[in-house]
Amino acid sequence: MKKIISKFEQKKKEKRKQLVLGIILVGLMVFSTIAYSFMDNSSSSDNLESELSYNGVEFSLKEEYYIGEKYNNQILLSKNPNDLKENVLINLSNSLESYSGKPLYLSSEDYLSSFIINQNFGVLNSIAQRMQLACYSEGNCPESYPIKDCSNNLIVIGYSNQSSITSFENCVFISGPEEEVSDLTNLFILKIFEI
Repeated sequence: MKKIISKFEQKKKEKRKQLVLGIILVGLMVFSTIAYSFMDNSSSSDNLESELSYNGVEFSLKEEYYIGEKYNNQILLSKNPNDLKENVLINLSNSLESYSGKPLYLSSEDYLSSFIINQNFGVLNSIAQRMQLACYSEGNCPESYPIKDCSNNLIVIGYSNQSSITSFENCVFISGPEEEVSDLTNLFILKIFEI
C-alpha cells in the first residue's frame, strides 16, 4: 500500500530534489571550467614550444618542419635551429644572390637533405631558375643525370667521417656522417640565408 503524502510534503520533496539537482549542476559547471582552464594552459604551453627565435628570426613548428622568414623568403628546416651543432668547419664564399635566377644542380646521397635544399631554393622561394639532380663525378651516375662541375651552381651532399660545409668556385660541399648530414644541410640553409 502506498503512503498518502500531503501536498505540502510533496512540494517540500520537489524543492529538495531541485536544490540537490541545482547544486550538482553548479558543481559540474565549476569543475568543467577548472578542467577547461587546465587544458587551455597546456595547449598554450604546446604553442610556446612550437614557436622559437633563432638569431632574431622567429620559427614556428608546422607538422615536423620549422618555418621562418627572412628577406621575404620562407626558410624551412627539418630540425630546431637551436639544436644544431655549430662547431662544424664552415667555409662558404657563396651568397644567396649567387643562386638567384640561375639553374641549381644537386648531387645528394641523402633524401631529407635534397628535400630541404629543394624547398628553400625552389618550391618556397623560387630563388633558383630551376633545380635538377646531377652528378659531380661519372662514377655511379645514372644515365639521365648530367655530370656537372664547379663552373655550374652545384651543391654536393655526401657522407664522410668529418663534418664540413665548404665552397669552391660555384660548388658547395656538405659532408658528414650519415646521421648528421641533414643537420649540416639545415646549418647550410641558416648560413646562406644569413641567419
